[in-house]
Amino acid sequence: MKISVIILNWNGKDLLKKCLPSVIATVEHVKGAHEIIVVDNGSTDGSVQFLKSKFPKVEVVPLKENTGISPASNIGAKYARGDILIFLNNDIILRKDSLNHMLKHFKKPNVFGVSPKLIKWDKKTIEAEFFGCSFILGTVVQTRPIVGNVDTKEFKESCLTFVAPGGASAFDRKKFLKLGGFDEIYCPFYWEDVDLSYRAYKRGWICIYDPRGVFYHKHRGTLSKAFRKETLHIQELKNRFIFTWSNFYDPKILLKHFLFLPLVFLRSAFISSYRSSRFLDVKAFFQALKYWKEIMRKRAREKKHAKLSDKEVLNLINSNQANKIASISFRNFLFTK
Repeated sequence: MKISVIILNWNGKDLLKKCLPSVIATVEHVKGAHEIIVVDNGSTDGSVQFLKSKFPKVEVVPLKENTGISPASNIGAKYARGDILIFLNNDIILRKDSLNHMLKHFKKPNVFGVSPKLIKWDKKTIEAEFFGCSFILGTVVQTRPIVGNVDTKEFKESCLTFVAPGGASAFDRKKFLKLGGFDEIYCPFYWEDVDLSYRAYKRGWICIYDPRGVFYHKHRGTLSKAFRKETLHIQELKNRFIFTWSNFYDPKILLKHFLFLPLVFLRSAFISSYRSSRFLDVKAFFQALKYWKEIMRKRAREKKHAKLSDKEVLNLINSNQANKIASISFRNFLFTK
């Protein structure tokens, strides 16, 4: 089994200095052939020159401009020659034995993606373990257990996860290419990994979380430097609408989604602690509507390949009791910042 590690970079020379050595050391700890590819998204901080000078064995794919996460990831996948694609953000440090644990799962033919335990750079605080899926006011909510708490190693066994995070997971290359990679409708970022994982489930494949794989992540190490909070929030909300309209075919789910929209808009308008400013849900809704024709084409295309219904997928994902463990209260949903 050959692995291809694909790192996306945009003006992250300082992050690469800190993180890339751990990636190289971890990959060398894995049996079999391997390669490391850095897709540089039009950096202007000398990242490309730095990589060629300091890490000549790393393959660099320089892009003329920042294309966003999905296009850059898909370009990296096309350059890759491995059986397994490991996508990493440039702000991730790997624990040396992580990949060996994660790669074992690909012996099962229905495994599409494998995700690790994500811990913040303090090496104590949980950023993400496995993901569940809930619907509150007709809105898709990704649930995560004990996020923000100190890691107590409570979850010791592998289990299914709603999402294999696109910047910190391993994927079966053949299945990834059959899915068409990350959908570029989500550019420049957010929800492309949720979409990819859900489409994989619809085709009868699964995503697994393995707590023995540990990645240390500096959350939004790149994005927070380049974008205002309001911009990040509205992009996330817009893409959640696109994900919902693109992927759910169950009429009951869609009916609840549209019936509850007025309440969601009221939350956005009148709860001052919500997100970074008011009316973001309303703004995001109208931005998402601009993609309606593309969304309808995407629905028609994916529906042809679906083997499982929405109900079957959601029951399967939450069979590990993720929603009970990682549930989000109605109050917390209303006042999410």
